[in-house]
Amino acid sequence: MVVEVKDCLENDVCFGHLSKRWNPHMKDFILMKKNNIHIIDARKTVEQLKKAYDKVVNVVSNGGKILFVGSKKQISDYIEKTAKEVSMPYVTKKWSAGSLTNFVTIRRIIKHIESTNKKIESTSLKSLPKKNRLIILRELEKQKKNFEGLVEMYRMPGAILVIDVMHEKNAVKEAKIRKIPVIGIVDTNSDPTTVDYPIPANDDSLLSVKLIVDEIKNAIIEGLNNKNVNNILTLKTKIGDEGRKKEVIKNLDKNKEKTKIEKTVLIPKKNEDSSRIKQKERINVKKNNKRKIETISGDVKNLTKELKNLKNKK
Repeated sequence: MVVEVKDCLENDVCFGHLSKRWNPHMKDFILMKKNNIHIIDARKTVEQLKKAYDKVVNVVSNGGKILFVGSKKQISDYIEKTAKEVSMPYVTKKWSAGSLTNFVTIRRIIKHIESTNKKIESTSLKSLPKKNRLIILRELEKQKKNFEGLVEMYRMPGAILVIDVMHEKNAVKEAKIRKIPVIGIVDTNSDPTTVDYPIPANDDSLLSVKLIVDEIKNAIIEGLNNKNVNNILTLKTKIGDEGRKKEVIKNLDKNKEKTKIEKTVLIPKKNEDSSRIKQKERINVKKNNKRKIETISGDVKNLTKELKNLKNKK
């Protein structure tokens, strides 16, 4: 946030409309009346602009888009230029009804514009008769005028920046229906209650509009930088998680091999019960005892034979 009270005073932000044309809801933002002209409080402008700035940063960092809406002649060119610089959607011609409330059909029209442009590039329209070709090109020009700035808006915007709330009342109404937050430049003749983030300022002066739009542009750039940083951090965490998973899998494999060896040594077969194993152990002990007895008896027999032979010799 760079804008200060001094900048507002230098860029004609504080000059409102004639006092007889004021809106009573704007009394909190008006400082005084001079020569039947209301003077806007620059401190309130800076305060409200900061709130709008934070909202824009939050929306853009979460992957949302800001729709620029300003169709006044003295402002439209600058709005289009700034929106293109930040690659955001914009509306600088008359607001087409249903641009937000009937977004599906708008997307269909935009797809039709893209397909006709591809046909023109591929020279497939040349095969058509001249009359049909001219009709298609005229329709394309009309659609481009109305929807050229919405071509890259593939989903609903995260917020809308409206330059003159009175002049763009249809856009504000549609945004309210779709529950999209509205950031609006509000002059002394406008109703700030219709906007979520009102910025009290002169909406007729190009200098005033430039100051506020440039600040919103800076907020968008900051949000995009935050978004890129978040993406890098998520990628790093994913890579780290994958490395950890591999280590865990290796450790599990080693543990499995150890348990297999222990099972072959200690654990019996699945089908054999513990009682059967005990019986087998007993049988083995008996067999061993029999073998020992047989060997001892054989030794005794041999000794008796040798004793008999010695007696006979004597």
